[in-house]
Amino acid sequence: PIEVGSILEYTLTATNNGNVTLGDVMVSDDRIDPNQITCSVVAPEDTCVLVGRYVVTQADVDAGQIVNTGVADGTDPDGVPVGPVNDDETVALDQSPAIELDKDISAGNPYLEVGDAVGYEITATNTGNVTLRGVEISDPQAQLGECVPAQPAVLSPGDRLVCPASYETTQAEIDAGSFTNVATVAGTDPNGSGVADEDDATAQGPQAEPSLVLLKRLTSAPDPIEVGSILEYTLTATNNGNVTLSEVEVSDDRITPSSTTCDSVAPTETCELVGTYTVTQADVDVGEIINTGSADGTDPDGAPVGPVNDDETVALDQSPAIELDKVISDGSPFSAVDDVITYEITATNTGNVTLRGVEISDPQAELVGCTPEQPATLAPEAVLVCQASFTITQAEIDAGEFTNEASVTGTGPNDQPVGDDDDATAAGPVAGPALELTKQADTAGPVAPDDVVVYTLTATNTGNVSLLNVELEDDMIELACDPVTPVTVAPGDDLICTGSYTVQPSDIGQALVNVATVTGVSEQDQSNTVKADDEVTISTLPPVPVPVTSPLGRAILILLIMLLAIGGIYGQHRPMRYRG
Repeated sequence: PIEVGSILEYTLTATNNGNVTLGDVMVSDDRIDPNQITCSVVAPEDTCVLVGRYVVTQADVDAGQIVNTGVADGTDPDGVPVGPVNDDETVALDQSPAIELDKDISAGNPYLEVGDAVGYEITATNTGNVTLRGVEISDPQAQLGECVPAQPAVLSPGDRLVCPASYETTQAEIDAGSFTNVATVAGTDPNGSGVADEDDATAQGPQAEPSLVLLKRLTSAPDPIEVGSILEYTLTATNNGNVTLSEVEVSDDRITPSSTTCDSVAPTETCELVGTYTVTQADVDVGEIINTGSADGTDPDGAPVGPVNDDETVALDQSPAIELDKVISDGSPFSAVDDVITYEITATNTGNVTLRGVEISDPQAELVGCTPEQPATLAPEAVLVCQASFTITQAEIDAGEFTNEASVTGTGPNDQPVGDDDDATAAGPVAGPALELTKQADTAGPVAPDDVVVYTLTATNTGNVSLLNVELEDDMIELACDPVTPVTVAPGDDLICTGSYTVQPSDIGQALVNVATVTGVSEQDQSNTVKADDEVTISTLPPVPVPVTSPLGRAILILLIMLLAIGGIYGQHRPMRYRG
């Protein structure tokens, strides 16, 4: 084909078609070489021929044709010019406009992280046979640098337009794992028709490393933490991988709200759940709240990431305690044996943990019913109430009051023992200690010397309290008591003692008087002695008369006078029976 540089040969023939000879005939064509010839004489029908060559130029191809015009002229015999005459030749040229774009990565492949720059060299080559104008490279994503030649460019066939470009990677390219970038080139041919091409280049990214980490924190809590306290937790799921995660869900089934979902979480970004939890009695009983959160998501390829977990442990103060309160509900004051005192015994859980195995005991009183049943489980502030009764004995009358102690025991959640005790005192009757002594002899007389008189002494506790250290004394006789004194004698009981006396000759002729005394003390007032006495008088035989004139008679008379004198004195100072 005819193309730029092709050599065309033209022949221009000027023919004298007149009837006179022409002189100085010149044939010319300024586009060929040689471009003219002169024939000095050209007879009629003779010719003057110019043969020349033409080298096809780019402009010719751009024009699509070569239009070449030749000229001939001469002079007739009279010197008059003949011509000029013209003739042209048009050579059509094939036009093939074309352009090719080549985009190559010059730097940054592979890229590793967000912000890495991928460099490109984009080359547009005129691969056609015509000159292209307005040639311009565009890249919607990359940023073009300085192009050579400057855009818009004019490119002859084979010429190139070279533009550098760069692209700063974003998380989207990390997520995709590669980045394909398309550039285009466009221009117009000599006929105003457009030509274009495009090319892409793919840069490889880093290997995907999806990862998720969860941090759970207690962000708000009262002090102290107790049942009903509201705790605030913050659960933060952080994307610590290198690709964006979708549908990231953070959850904790113990808090409210219990979950949240984030549609997209880029690397280093977070998905956060804030929720509250109300402390229960069960938590305090355990002594801590262990709360576990969970997070999961999906990587760019749709693969699951996680779940990952984190927990937060909140220690709770445990203060197991119990308090016992014992009160008399009836029977105080008591007044007599067999009176009944009733009690209400209340155990209250005064701590902050549930107590188990709670049981009230009262070694002296009889428990007659508890609500709830024993052993009981008591939540804080709950109570165990038992009714109890005690039947009064003489011991309580003697004491003047009755103090009864009850106790309660139980265990906390960690088997910590708890306990308490309390007592209640019932008042008794006013003490009225009293003794009565009765002394009897087995004969009223008269008795003679060597007769044996047997005495029986009965000491009776006529008061309302027992008497301690009760003893009988009799200066004339030696007593035998059962039980052996000193002894304790209950109200209404007797202490019986016996003894005997052998009548002496000296007793004859006068009354035989025997006085006994009983003493004791009460439990309430041992510094005050209670006393009673009694006496028995027995007659004796009269003495045998003795003449007073004889020495023996006088002696007997003197002895009788002395005995009467002594008896009178004794009678004036004899102890009297009393109670007190």
